[in-house]
Amino acid sequence: MLGPKIFTFGPKSGVPLGANDRQIPLEYAHRSYEQAVNSPKRELRVFTPEEGATEHIGLDHLPHVSTFIADWVADTFAELSAQAAA
Repeated sequence: MLGPKIFTFGPKSGVPLGANDRQIPLEYAHRSYEQAVNSPKRELRVFTPEEGATEHIGLDHLPHVSTFIADWVADTFAELSAQAAA
């Protein structure tokens, strides 16, 4: 059985999922998050019906999910750059 897509940059891991995802159960996202034990920054993001993007890969509000992921990636690169410069 497939689990949610975990995106990783160096030691950073993120797990985004919609609350109404019918292809990947929410419990799998929690399990993937719990298994990311080697990540000093791990984040589980569940999109709620109130904000939209609750279906698989956020197809019901893809711009919202895309913006979240792009911001997460930008923040993570900034953190990694700051750590490398220190």
